[in-house]
Amino acid sequence: MNLTENSVRVTGELHHLKGEVTRGSRIGNYIGFSIRQERLLGDGSTRKDFILARAFDLPLQEQLRTFAEGSRLRVEGEIRSSLGSGEIYLLARKIEPLSD
Repeated sequence: MNLTENSVRVTGELHHLKGEVTRGSRIGNYIGFSIRQERLLGDGSTRKDFILARAFDLPLQEQLRTFAEGSRLRVEGEIRSSLGSGEIYLLARKIEPLSD
């Protein structure tokens, strides 16, 4: 019985798409990218977060290559950790462009 839920949905701007660089891992080849988010904090300063993500699915990789740096996106998937480094990333399952 699996009692674990591991789903996530984030929105933000496409940042550092590594579309020309396909990397390999134990579960296959992927394209790495990040989703940039900005939040206004209570003290008036801005916090910038960069959520690391990976796209393993070939149609998703092709879709990613159509987006320009800074495109607003919604990415759905699950949180994983790399088997080698333990780095936490969002395993992308669905990507949608958002209108401004």
